[in-house]
Amino acid sequence: MRVAFIEMGPHPIHKQFAESLDAHVVHFRPRPLNPFSFVKALIEVIMLQPEVVFCEDASGLLIAYIWKKMRKAKCILWGADSLYYGLGPVKRALVWWLTRNIDGFLAPSGYIEKIAKRYLSCPVKQVKYFVDPSFLKVEADLTSKNICFVGTYSPRKGIERLVGAFNRIRAQYPESKLYLVGNIPKKFSGPGIVVTGRVAHPANYMEKCSVYVHPAFYEPFGVTVIEAILAGLIPVVTKDTGAAQYVDSWLIVDGSEESIARKVTEIFRLPPSKLRKISKTHKERILKEGLCDIEERLREFREIFFSLLSTQ
Repeated sequence: MRVAFIEMGPHPIHKQFAESLDAHVVHFRPRPLNPFSFVKALIEVIMLQPEVVFCEDASGLLIAYIWKKMRKAKCILWGADSLYYGLGPVKRALVWWLTRNIDGFLAPSGYIEKIAKRYLSCPVKQVKYFVDPSFLKVEADLTSKNICFVGTYSPRKGIERLVGAFNRIRAQYPESKLYLVGNIPKKFSGPGIVVTGRVAHPANYMEKCSVYVHPAFYEPFGVTVIEAILAGLIPVVTKDTGAAQYVDSWLIVDGSEESIARKVTEIFRLPPSKLRKISKTHKERILKEGLCDIEERLREFREIFFSLLSTQ
């Protein structure tokens, strides 16, 4: 079966998923007032003549729609973008229009699966991400009062409220540091806050910390949460983070500055023995779920992907 994978980057994990299907990669990064990228990607799909178009995010759906009308191909959407974030009336209508012709939806978490089923009539199935097992070699410093976040800046990531929460935390723990690792604006630098920029080895900063905070307003999954758990950090995540399904409920917060600060200071007060137990429990959960078994996750992905096609 010929599959075209319309991607925007792609995310390294999504790329491996596509490669497991022997998909032909079609790069498409939409730019305002620049139709060249769209036309180029559409021509590439037409020349490939795929039976299935696999979209990394919603930006490729118009190309998939045109090809479906031309050749009655099928379209599968990977739901790891901001498709369901900030759904006002206009965006809600746009999402409905974009997704009404897809044949299947792959959800990276139970959080997204639940949202998608409210809006889609096509089959929706959850797929497990996989993570780099090398993070198991990292040893977090559970005696520190340092916090880490790894990611790329976006308003939905909630970095502003993490900074606000940290200022509250530092009032009680002046020795505490916050490491913002990744493509994050330097404007967030401040007393105790280190903005590293993009780095080759985020684990070098994880090992300085005891707590990993993911303060997102909307996060379809959040692979860095799992990486941090494997590195031994204690995770604090918002209820709107997909990876929260692997985190103890008492470590899931509503995302306000107050809730983040309160939870982190609660963790800082725990004895080292308790922290080691929490760290070990979370790490064992990830291993039990098989998120470090890359080959098994790819096999499972292929099985789910083709099962979506067979349900039509």
